[in-house]
Amino acid sequence: MEYTKFLEKILPRLKELELVRKRRLKNCMIASLFIILAPILGFLLMTHGKNTPLVLPGGLLFIFGSMFLISSIPWLMSENKRFKNTIKTNLSDVLFEAGGNLKTKKDLSLEKEFSLSGLFARYNTALADDKFEGKYKGVDFEIFEGSIPPFHGVVFAFDSNKKIQNRTIIVSKKDVSQKNSDIIRVWIPIMVVLSIVLAFSINGELSLLKIFEYFLFCSLFFALFYVLGILGTKDISKESLGKINMEDVEFGKKFDVYSSDEVEARYLVTPSFLERFQKLNTVFGTKKAKCAFYGQKVMFAISTKKDLFEIGSLYTSLDNPENVADFYKQMRAIPEMVDYFKLDEKTGL
Repeated sequence: MEYTKFLEKILPRLKELELVRKRRLKNCMIASLFIILAPILGFLLMTHGKNTPLVLPGGLLFIFGSMFLISSIPWLMSENKRFKNTIKTNLSDVLFEAGGNLKTKKDLSLEKEFSLSGLFARYNTALADDKFEGKYKGVDFEIFEGSIPPFHGVVFAFDSNKKIQNRTIIVSKKDVSQKNSDIIRVWIPIMVVLSIVLAFSINGELSLLKIFEYFLFCSLFFALFYVLGILGTKDISKESLGKINMEDVEFGKKFDVYSSDEVEARYLVTPSFLERFQKLNTVFGTKKAKCAFYGQKVMFAISTKKDLFEIGSLYTSLDNPENVADFYKQMRAIPEMVDYFKLDEKTGL
């Protein structure tokens, strides 16, 4: 769909949804104000109304107001997501047409592909924000947008028309979501803080001996959790990958290439592919991207903190032309990747 045609279809409907957004945002702000003020008012009545009949109602207002405040936090946080779903429900026909006749997916059939690709550590789980599937020029593809901790971003999995017998991956330098050993860097600080909190809460004082004891306890619990996570995984490829030195020096400064077969790797990862792969980052505004060729699949994983494939939210105006243009660019990038990387061709990249 051309951009001008996309605007003709989307802008009138966005204006209607903008009125809905403003109304829901106003209601959310009013509700938040009352939820926050209730325990504050109760606390003031309880502390400044000593020896008066206001102490008891103030205490009850503080207790129940605090409980209501805590229970309302998830609701307030999910209100933005609910509004985003409202946008997609009302505009799905136009939004998905922009990406090449996409449709949403309820299941996550890509989960086993995350493991098989070799791009993500095997202990990871997938937390999806959006899941799509589609077909362009005879190439079936699936899209996942969300988190595969510590990775966060978007994953594209395309069926390949090329024969792929082995596994080849391209990762950014110092990629932390590809190696299992990097989980230690995440969990050790958490265990240290938890050990300090436990030592102070249970013993009422901070003792290095007690902190160390609780740290050992947390470490054993973590080790058990980690081992059970490994045993619970499936479809993990055991093959070892060797590093492939590419001739492109500038590419080698930013990315590493690993493969179980150097001959096939050089057939797949051609100089023209390397050039196109480096330019892929600009579309999604990131410097971290990785790619895998395996089992008749080509997978691209682009790491970004941006909330992709969203034309607006509860807290941003739907009339913003930059947001509309960015959304269109991101959706058009999906079919364009098939053309750009020649994924519909049976030979050459």
